[in-house]
Amino acid sequence: MNLSFLTTAIEKWKNLEKPYYLLVALIFVLLFNVLFFYVLDLLKVPENELGFQKFKKLSNIELFLLTVLVAPVIETLAFQYLPIQITEWLAKKASLFNVKTVTLLSISISTGLFSAAHYEHSFYYALATIPGGILLAYTYINFQKRDRTGLSTTILFHALYNLATFLINF
Repeated sequence: MNLSFLTTAIEKWKNLEKPYYLLVALIFVLLFNVLFFYVLDLLKVPENELGFQKFKKLSNIELFLLTVLVAPVIETLAFQYLPIQITEWLAKKASLFNVKTVTLLSISISTGLFSAAHYEHSFYYALATIPGGILLAYTYINFQKRDRTGLSTTILFHALYNLATFLINF
């Protein structure tokens, strides 16, 4: 299977100006989640197993503050910044891996932690966070290398995603 089209598309995407990069990433992760939850609906997964119960207990203002302002900062620090910085530091110290391997390892660890942290909502909710986790980790790494704005750009992307989800659902 020839993946050159996909490789070319990713290369072009990662070099887009920041607003366009974020827009493409946001559209991708939102489309994935719409399709994912549509499939779960077709499979007749009960609504109480989707993991939204905790959110329904909050007022719209509390939910907005938590998901759009607080969570992106805390989660970006905990699940992108720290794991990626630690993985890169350890890999550099050990001198065992090339840059691509370290990037894949960093993204995998970051995504795994991000998804696991969302398991408290439900198994399906945790699964739904995997593509977003990959994009958040990749965004951090890409913009950290590009212009040292990995942390702020990732927080912004996370906040925009949560805002879009908030506006769609509530």
